[in-house]
Amino acid sequence: MRHHIERAKEKLRDWLARHARSRYALFLLGALSFFDAIIPPAPPDVLLIPMILANRKRWLFLATFAVTFSMIGGFTAYLIGAGLFDVVGQKIINFYGMQEKFALLGNVYATHGFVTIFGAAFTPIPDTVFTIGAGAFKLKIWMFALAYLLGRALRIYPEAFLVYLYGPAVARVVYKYFNIISLAFIAVVILLLVLL
Repeated sequence: MRHHIERAKEKLRDWLARHARSRYALFLLGALSFFDAIIPPAPPDVLLIPMILANRKRWLFLATFAVTFSMIGGFTAYLIGAGLFDVVGQKIINFYGMQEKFALLGNVYATHGFVTIFGAAFTPIPDTVFTIGAGAFKLKIWMFALAYLLGRALRIYPEAFLVYLYGPAVARVVYKYFNIISLAFIAVVILLLVLL
């Protein structure tokens, strides 16, 4: 099942990259950014980067658009966890096979809620379990909002700016090494927090 999901996601990424110049591209970017926190079909980066390459002057608008819809999606996932977990949230968690991870989140949020949400928003790993979990485990909404906004903004704005500045050369690097770069950045942030 998971293999089929991964293949479907790969085909979707290719299709999105081909439609970066279409008149529906902005709608697709908003939908990807929104659903990334709930039922992630693909990260918004896979469409954002080719859209910026198609019109580099719009990098700031496109990045802000992606962050805004990511926040709306994040709040929606939080509300699903807080008010509709038994009806909707549990089904989403089960579909992605995240039951064990979800069960561990209660203790994590009690001690490291801000860092957990920040890391989930920043990295390319699907953050469904974290966003829905934040609502289900009653993480303070202001903490969730601030951590999610910081994570998404620090991921999307620098990426968009680098693609604007350097074009296809940096886009290839971001596509190839984004997971490694983002995980290394999170490790540095956690280390700094521990030291402080």
